[in-house]
Amino acid sequence: MEKYLIKKNTSLIEALKKITANGEKHVIVISNLGKAIGIISDGDIRRAILKKLKLTLPISKILNKNFLYFKENSFNKRKAIQYLQKSKIFFAPILNSKKIPINFITVNDSAARDLKHFHKNKKTKSEQVVIMAGGLGTRLKPFTNILPKPLIPLGDKTVIEHIIQKFSKFNFNKILITLNYKSKIIRSFFKEVRLKETISFFDEKIPLGTVGCLSKLKNKLRGNFFLTNADSIIDIDMNDFLEFHRKNNNDVTVVAALKKYHVSYGSCLIDRKGNLKSIDEKPRYDLLINTGLYIINSRVLKFIKKNKKTDIDEFLNILLKNKKKVKVFPISDLNWKDTGDWNEFSKLKEI
Repeated sequence: MEKYLIKKNTSLIEALKKITANGEKHVIVISNLGKAIGIISDGDIRRAILKKLKLTLPISKILNKNFLYFKENSFNKRKAIQYLQKSKIFFAPILNSKKIPINFITVNDSAARDLKHFHKNKKTKSEQVVIMAGGLGTRLKPFTNILPKPLIPLGDKTVIEHIIQKFSKFNFNKILITLNYKSKIIRSFFKEVRLKETISFFDEKIPLGTVGCLSKLKNKLRGNFFLTNADSIIDIDMNDFLEFHRKNNNDVTVVAALKKYHVSYGSCLIDRKGNLKSIDEKPRYDLLINTGLYIINSRVLKFIKKNKKTDIDEFLNILLKNKKKVKVFPISDLNWKDTGDWNEFSKLKEI
């Protein structure tokens, strides 16, 4: 149970890391005496981040004290799951007579599969996944002089196979891969492996930046679609991501990872005349870093000019100038693997 429990004075960022590590999207908040006093979800922390609350704040500041729980001495697993599903509640602790957590239950519990009204839909979902795999892989040279970046091995699979699996896990099986550099090798690879997902390709005759080729895909993309780099492996619930995008009626949603940066030196703060105002000794910064994963609604593709090189930052700035709705979906940096940089790639273990 330890990985599902957290003290009330724990910081937001540490809580997010614990939630990410336990895989249940929730933690039970306990007092110094070990009693349950609330729960925190990844959604609670995400909303706090978007409100620009400091990540060093204790979780007691956003604690949900009015939470559902079940009593140990009267607990019935089947009835509990039915109640969770009916109430659209995903997680609830089980407490003993002293309100100390002894277990928890979720709607994903194995017993739920026996309920007639519970059905996990395995049908392929309509939203397409576009993987931008045409880049040169400059950060991974000299390896990419021989092998294209998406086919770099990580464990017993290639990077692009890992990316595809992160989507197919949630039944997003319609994959469109854009190609340019070493496109024949990538096509040959997919002929060989024959994945269960529906894979199609689009060849960029000339490089058009990270999103420029989307101008030529307007007739193939309808409604919301995922767009991802071919070097970003993002381990999140894609259904949650899509629901966030839909609920907010976004034109684009950007997945950003929380990163802590520590400067090892004192930072000099000066005025316009070069006079020293103060020294910030070894400052720390909490930043939201673009991971290269997006959901885009096809209605904004008209802002990409045909045959014009356009990178994602330029595209997003154009949308903002035209007052389109662009939001950020924050995640823990533990959910993001950047395989496009050799220093980062070399730190990765098998996924």
